[in-house]
Amino acid sequence: RIWDKNNKVWITDYQLDSISDRQPLNSIFSKNKNCIFQQFTGLKDRNGAEIYEGDLFNFYLIGFKNSVNTGIIEYYKDGFYIHIPKSKYKNLEYINLRYYSDSGEIIGNVFENPELCAK
Repeated sequence: RIWDKNNKVWITDYQLDSISDRQPLNSIFSKNKNCIFQQFTGLKDRNGAEIYEGDLFNFYLIGFKNSVNTGIIEYYKDGFYIHIPKSKYKNLEYINLRYYSDSGEIIGNVFENPELCAK
């Protein structure tokens, strides 16, 4: 999916059919500084919604059922992770999404719901 920073809307009517020379997608979209490309993780949340980079994600940490955590989906190192910038748990700033995708849920995204990032 693509976020249009100027108009503050998702661009949904795009085609990638004309890409040639196997260019990386980031190089194609980086030409337009007003568009932010968000990659699909290949995973869905507990409600069946597709999870993308930049989504805000609520989940319970394994072993900590009484504490809801909110993180931002990011590509980090070798895959998609839940980034908890102000984690109260030592050494748990990045948590692998694949372990939590089907038990957590998307509550918004960083563009349309920036106020939720502060949680």
